[in-house]
Amino acid sequence: MVQYSLADIFFEHQRGSVMGLRGWRSIGWIGAICCGGLLGVMLFTLEETAFDRVAYLQRQNNPESGEEPEKHHQSQQLEYATDVGELENLGAAIREKRKPYLQRMKPVTPALPSKQQLFRGFIYRLRHSPRCFLYPAVLFSGLQWGAQITFLTFYLSVEDVQYYAPPWNYSDKAVAIMGVPCLVGLLVGIIYASVFADYFVVWMARKNGGILEAEHRLWLILPSSVIGSLGLLLFGFGTSKHSWGWGVPYFGLGCIGFTWGCAGDISLSYMQQVYSEAILECMVGVAVINNIFGCSLTFAAGPWLDKRTPIEVFSVLAETMDGRFLEFDVVEASLEDIQAALTTGTVTSVQLVAEYLRRISIYDCHGISLNSVPIINPSVFKEAAASDDRRAAGTPLGPLDGIPYTAKDSFKVKGLTVANGAAAFEDLIASTDAYTIHALRAAGAILLGKTNMPPMAAGGMQRGLYGRAESPYNANFLAAAFASGSSNGSAVSTTASFAAFGLGEETVSSGRSPASNNAVVAYTPSRGNISTRGNWPLYSLCDVVVPHTRSVSDLFGLLDVIAQPDSVTKGDFWRHQALITLPQPWQDKPSSFYNLREGPAFPKLRVAVPDMYTTNANMGGGDIDGVYVSDAVLDLWSRAKTDLESLGAEVISVSDFPAVTHYEAYAHIGSEDKLGMPKNWKQVERAQLPALAWHEFLQENDDPLRKSLHGIEPQNVWPFRDKSDPQVQFFKTENAVLWDNLSEFVTELAAQEPPITTQYQVPGLKQAVTAVEELRKTLLEDWMAKHQFDFVVFPAVGDVGHADADVSVEHARHAWTNGVKYSNGNQALRHLGIPSITVPMGVMANKFMPVGLTIVGKAYDDVRILRLGYLYEQASKRRVVPPLTPQLPTTFFRVETQHGRPHLENMKCLSTSLGDGGNIEVAVSGTVKPARGNASQPFVQVHVDGEIVPEIDIQLSEEDSQVYSFISTVAVPAPPERPAREEVQGKTARDRIMIMVLASVAYGKPTGWLGFV
Repeated sequence: MVQYSLADIFFEHQRGSVMGLRGWRSIGWIGAICCGGLLGVMLFTLEETAFDRVAYLQRQNNPESGEEPEKHHQSQQLEYATDVGELENLGAAIREKRKPYLQRMKPVTPALPSKQQLFRGFIYRLRHSPRCFLYPAVLFSGLQWGAQITFLTFYLSVEDVQYYAPPWNYSDKAVAIMGVPCLVGLLVGIIYASVFADYFVVWMARKNGGILEAEHRLWLILPSSVIGSLGLLLFGFGTSKHSWGWGVPYFGLGCIGFTWGCAGDISLSYMQQVYSEAILECMVGVAVINNIFGCSLTFAAGPWLDKRTPIEVFSVLAETMDGRFLEFDVVEASLEDIQAALTTGTVTSVQLVAEYLRRISIYDCHGISLNSVPIINPSVFKEAAASDDRRAAGTPLGPLDGIPYTAKDSFKVKGLTVANGAAAFEDLIASTDAYTIHALRAAGAILLGKTNMPPMAAGGMQRGLYGRAESPYNANFLAAAFASGSSNGSAVSTTASFAAFGLGEETVSSGRSPASNNAVVAYTPSRGNISTRGNWPLYSLCDVVVPHTRSVSDLFGLLDVIAQPDSVTKGDFWRHQALITLPQPWQDKPSSFYNLREGPAFPKLRVAVPDMYTTNANMGGGDIDGVYVSDAVLDLWSRAKTDLESLGAEVISVSDFPAVTHYEAYAHIGSEDKLGMPKNWKQVERAQLPALAWHEFLQENDDPLRKSLHGIEPQNVWPFRDKSDPQVQFFKTENAVLWDNLSEFVTELAAQEPPITTQYQVPGLKQAVTAVEELRKTLLEDWMAKHQFDFVVFPAVGDVGHADADVSVEHARHAWTNGVKYSNGNQALRHLGIPSITVPMGVMANKFMPVGLTIVGKAYDDVRILRLGYLYEQASKRRVVPPLTPQLPTTFFRVETQHGRPHLENMKCLSTSLGDGGNIEVAVSGTVKPARGNASQPFVQVHVDGEIVPEIDIQLSEEDSQVYSFISTVAVPAPPERPAREEVQGKTARDRIMIMVLASVAYGKPTGWLGFV
């Protein structure tokens, strides 16, 4: 039997040793006598059977092979016989002549003849039998038994330590009596797994048309899982809560005994039914898995067990039994998943922050070095701890409380730098929060860090102050479009699960393009739907905030917070201007955006698809030339079209998309008047308007060291001055900001009469804003109404650029091709204020790079656009997890959150070069002060560059009854030297060593600390 194995004998020995030390010395002898007695019974009373199953089955299946037809027919009748007499006849037919006792009891007897004789047969089984270890039912049964061994070990350890000591002070007899509820539960479990289980599977077979299936037995596992989890929790909490009395842990032991008595046997019976023809090999497999898993887990968990309280130990076991603890991981975790984990106490916000920082350290700073989050919020653990305290007090701020996120470096975050990717503003400190940061802070969300971008957001994948983010899908390709993808860090950090979501921005396609290349969702709102106050502007008429999420559902949860009215308009161009009247935003907004998940699909949906984005065209070099579309994107579109049609949509190809084609025909310097704008307006938008917008931003921020554009070196704002540099070689001059004259523009405009000191005073602005609004109405909305189109959809890009487009002229030329340099729709969508949502459409077969599907609609029809985005996502489910940033082994542990956290004080970290080829010695030290009323010895966990420092390398000592000090010294590799093209001017997390310290005490929440050297 599987129970009679080395592991079980070992635990009998351990139990005997413990009881012997406590005075129950006979326990060891009784165990040895029982084992010896069972061995004697097996050797001297259980004879070996000699039934040749193979030969018997051959006779049944092949009557022609020597057996007379009549006898074969009789044997078939015997096979289907069901009454007692027939069964007796069957037994008589196959029973061999009885042999003498000694011959029957031989420990070794010759094997029956078969095709595989002696050594050949042994080799055959040796080669093929290990396959059974991978059979699902064998793995399930072996792990079930191994888990039960682990549970028993933990119970014995707790019983030994806790119940002989205060406050229980049990005697030997009282400890022994604790086995009674286990025995009662065990007997009930045995009856449940045997008699009741047999009745149950027969009943299920009758319900199943007379067909008995092995899986019917698995339903019986579910109650044992719930009862076992309940028992573990009751025993753990009951042991720690002496005031609850002895009944609670005793009842818990009864539930544990019940599960011990039935779960393993049910899984074993299931395995025997599934693999009845290979039962011997499978039993061996179960025994091996049982021993390896049970013993390994027990010994591996020993140090952890010594430091944990009964509540922690048995809470973890309970969650392991019902599967919730092992299933949670930050990778791909939705906002609702994370909120549920925080609410149930599965994790704390401090632990979430630590887990995300581990991923950033291992994947973003080292290893593949994605470099998407160069700035880490130094207060992140303090903010997470405050969230945990609010939750413990029952006063969370909202559904995002405690959830970490990232924001582009263009968002103001009070107390952090807001460099906007430019060296000129490396030390610019934000005096206030941007509106979206303020809204998220008020909702309790935790800013983890700020994400990478090119200088001033004026491009896509040019390397800025902190470099650029790289692709977690394929290192050979770009994480965003080269000409417009400045929110590349936000999209990369979101798709790689470095945070729950990210905040980006868009002026041309800087939010959509990174979303497409990283299989995340991007929403570009109608004007005024999300406040842009507190964000660095670029082209004020175009700028919008773009949330990045891994699903449309997560986008809904985020919009519930950030798509709220902002009472302050200054700093948001469209909401503050008084030149024209805009519609009120969100007139049809639901009470919660999550409600958009409910309801039927759109009836009689008509969707337009511009041919220029879904057919091969010439490889154009300018906006009005043909759009490059790769075959791989066409394949993805073909599948997306089918997905849309599955929603009942009529997908209609159209030869023209006026909002883009007509706009691009005249959106050039000197031709703007044909679009209703002032002549040469494009130059004004790239000169006077950004100069005034940036000057106003700096004045409003009021940093004493940088209050205006005056005195700024243009080279430090936009460093790409060499026109032969592949990063800008193919950049159209008329689209470039006039970097060298920004300060002069501000001075000259202020000297005019009357002075021009704000964007709203620039001549021609009213004509321009009126024109872009009218263009959208005529070129898009009237066109859609004329043809009765509900939406326009198209692939977000025609192809993705190569990662070395910053150094390779050939690849730069491709990266700057129409259809590749921007997201499709180019400048028109943002200039005209056209809302959209981009949802993952799949992965290109030839490059393993994601591509998105963009859905656009009429202005202020955002709710319906979001709804269709959700429906398409659910019908397609094309998001693919990035392969270069897989899950890490989790470091979560269950805590009892109603108790206080310790204080980490006097924290120091120092580094010293070891001079041995690049290693650095890192020393981190500090003191841990337990919360008031909790004097337990703290547990300290140290992470260096994402790796956990072994406990043996952490020296913890007690200074007095209320303070513990610790120090840890480890040698780690120094940050590697980067190739010249990857070197950055700014100070990034990538180029430093990250140290995290987590401290907790018995029953308490963890406290975190973050440092860099």
